[in-house]
Amino acid sequence: MRKWIVIGVAAVLVLIAAGLFALTRPSVGTPVAEYFLRMAFGEDASVEEAWMRYTPRPVVEGRGLSAPPVAELETVSGRFNWLGLFPGTPLFALVDGRNGAVRIDLTGQADSQDGEDGGGGVGEWIEAVAAETVRLDVVRRAGTAEVLLQRGRGSLTGGSIAFAGEAGGGTIIFDGTGAILDPQTIRGDVVIRARNPNALAQALSIALPNLPPLQIAGDLEIGRNEWVLRNLEGKIGDSAATGLFIVNLQEEVPQITADLDFAPLDFDDVGVVFGLPSRNEGAAPLSPAQRRANRAYGGNDMLLPRARVDFDRLQKVDARIDIEASPVEDAPYPVDRMSLQATLEDGVLRIGVFHVDGPQGELTVEGTVDASGHPARSELVGDLRAAQLEELVPKLAAKGPLSGEFDLELTGDDFQQAFAGANGEFSLWSTEAQVAALYIEGAGLDLGEALMLLFDGEETTYTRADCFVTRLDIREGTAIISPGVLETEDSLLLLNGSIDLATEELSIDVDTEAKDASLGELFGSVKISGTLRAPEIEIPEGEVIGQAALTAGLAAIAGPLGLLPFVEGGEGENAPCGRLIGRANGVLKDQ
Repeated sequence: MRKWIVIGVAAVLVLIAAGLFALTRPSVGTPVAEYFLRMAFGEDASVEEAWMRYTPRPVVEGRGLSAPPVAELETVSGRFNWLGLFPGTPLFALVDGRNGAVRIDLTGQADSQDGEDGGGGVGEWIEAVAAETVRLDVVRRAGTAEVLLQRGRGSLTGGSIAFAGEAGGGTIIFDGTGAILDPQTIRGDVVIRARNPNALAQALSIALPNLPPLQIAGDLEIGRNEWVLRNLEGKIGDSAATGLFIVNLQEEVPQITADLDFAPLDFDDVGVVFGLPSRNEGAAPLSPAQRRANRAYGGNDMLLPRARVDFDRLQKVDARIDIEASPVEDAPYPVDRMSLQATLEDGVLRIGVFHVDGPQGELTVEGTVDASGHPARSELVGDLRAAQLEELVPKLAAKGPLSGEFDLELTGDDFQQAFAGANGEFSLWSTEAQVAALYIEGAGLDLGEALMLLFDGEETTYTRADCFVTRLDIREGTAIISPGVLETEDSLLLLNGSIDLATEELSIDVDTEAKDASLGELFGSVKISGTLRAPEIEIPEGEVIGQAALTAGLAAIAGPLGLLPFVEGGEGENAPCGRLIGRANGVLKDQ
C-alpha cells in the first residue's frame, strides 16, 4: 500500500513538473495566461504570447497584452505568488509593464477596475505594479489627465507609491504612499518642473493663464476628484511662491483655489498674463507666451501692447484667487506690494479688489472681465491716491503727490483693441505738485523751449504747481481733454485736444498766460502731436494768445471761473483749481 502511495505522489509531482515545464512554452503558456486575464479583466482581454520563466521564483512573461479599456502593453511580466492560489492573496506580487498605456477611470462608469466585471477586481489578482515608458490616462468628468510614466512603482491596495513622469513637456516626480485603486488615499512629496506651464496644465485637463517656466514642490494629496498641494514653494519665473493650490475635478469644469504669497514677485511673470512685454532681468528663461508678447510689442510703434490675451481659458475653469506679493520687482513703476482677491465663474472674472502700494501712494481697482463671449468685455473702476510724480514720470521732472480716478468700459482681447473702442472717464489732479521751472531767470525762454525743458527733465529748479488737473472724457476710443490746467505762481497753462486711442495719435493744444508782469510779453501756444510712444512738440512761429482767448477757454470749461484767468492759485476756495478738481473728482461720484 505504501508503495502505491509513493508512486502516486511521485506521479503527481511528475505531472506538476511537466505542467510547469510546459508553461515555459508559449503554445501552452498563452492560453493559460489568457484564461486568468479574462477572469481579471473580462472576455475581451488577450495576449499575443505568454510563458513561464523560473529565476528561481516563477515569473510569467508576455508580449502584446490587451485588456481593454484598462491596459495595452507591449511587454509585461508578473512575479508569481504561490500563496495566491489560496483565497485572499493576490496571485501576482508584482506586475511590470512597459511601452504602452494604462487607463484609470474615476467617473464611476467603468466596471472592470472595481470588480463588477469578470472574476473580481484587479486588486484581488495583483498586489503592486511597476511601469516604464507607459502613458497613464486618468479619466474624470472634467477631462482626462495624461502622464507619460518614465518609471514608476506602487501598490494597488495600499503601500508605497513613487514615479517620475512627463506631461505637456513638464516633469512630475512623486514619492509617497497610498492605494492606486483608491486615489483618495494617495499623498506624498511632489516636485513639478515645466518650461511651458500651460501645456502641462492642458495635459492634466485643467487650464492656467500664460505663465513663465516654473519649478515648485510641496505636499500633494490626491483625492478621487481633487488634488491638494499644500506647503507649496518654489519659483514661477523669477518669482518665489509659497502657499496652497487646490484643483477640484468633480464637475465638468475644474475648480481651482489659489492662495499664494510671492516674495519677491517679478512683474514680468504677471505681465505676460495680460500680454505685456517682458524685460526678463532675472535668470529664468522666457516662456513661449513671453516671447510672443515681446515680438508683438517690438513689431509695431504703438505704446499699448497688442499681444492677444487668451480669454478662452477663463471659460475652461472656475477659480477663487487670493494673491499677496511683496516686494514687487521690475514693474514699470515702483511698487512695494500687490494683492488680488478675485473669483472666476462661467467665464466671468470678478475682481473683488486689486490693490497696489507704491512709494507713498496706492492704486485700487475693482470690476469684472466677461470672457464668456468674444471679444471680452471689461468694466473697471479705479482710484489712485498720493502717488509720487517723481516715481511715476521722472522724465517730466515733476514731483509731489498725484491723485486720480477712472471708470472704464473696454471691449477687446488685447489692450489696443480694448482701448480703441473704450468709453468712460479718467481724471488726474494735484494741488501740491512741483514742476521743473518753465523759465530761467533772465533767459527769456519761450513756451516751446520751456516745454522741451520740462520733457527733458534736466532742470533742477522747481516751481510749485498750485493746481494741476485734467479730465479725459472717453467715447468710442477718443479721449477728449476737458480740460487740462496747470497753474503756478507766475503762469497758467490750458490744455485742450484729444487722443485717438485706436491709433494713439495726439492732437493737443497748449496755451499759456504769464501772470507776473515782470515776465513781459505773452508766451505763445504750442501743439503736441505724434503718438503716445513718440510725441512731438510743434511751435507755430509768431503765434500768441491773448487774455480774451484764455478767458473764453476757461469760461467754456467752468463758467464763472473764466473771469479769473489771472488770479493767483493757492488762495483757497476762490482759486479756479478748487472747482476744477471737484469736477475731476466727480468721475466716480457723478455716475
